[in-house]
Amino acid sequence: MAVLGKAKRGKSTLINALLGRRDDEVAPIDKLPASSAITRFAWAEEERAVVSFRDDCREPIPFARIREFVTEELNRENHKDVAVVDVVGSFENLDPDVVLVDTPGASSIHEHHDALLHAFIPQADAVILLVTARMPLDQDELELLRHVKKSDIRKIFFAVNKVD
Repeated sequence: MAVLGKAKRGKSTLINALLGRRDDEVAPIDKLPASSAITRFAWAEEERAVVSFRDDCREPIPFARIREFVTEELNRENHKDVAVVDVVGSFENLDPDVVLVDTPGASSIHEHHDALLHAFIPQADAVILLVTARMPLDQDELELLRHVKKSDIRKIFFAVNKVD
């Protein structure tokens, strides 16, 4: 289940909440668009993270290093060529049959975020589209929904953020 939305809508914050985390160690957040790579979260008894690179190499890393591979701040324009980061652990709120996916935001100030996001969408079985209460659906989000529909994803859930 991929979490999609425009940049700075709170996708990583939502994922941290869905995982039962009270920190942003596994799904980093920032004042600027943060996510520069795809991160998948799954339930397992033991915590571990593995970075898979585009050249098919893999590197196990501790949770404390996730930020180095998935944020624009420490992996600008994904210059480390990260394909995906897989993070597993005993996340209290995550069903063992669900894989939750954090994606870069759409319509970001970084063009490569859109390319990465659109390339990933066809791989999703379902999506959560995160929108803001101030303007529930703008033109960019409607375009994102069109891309989801074109990918024949039929399970679409909406989450409204910033209702306060």
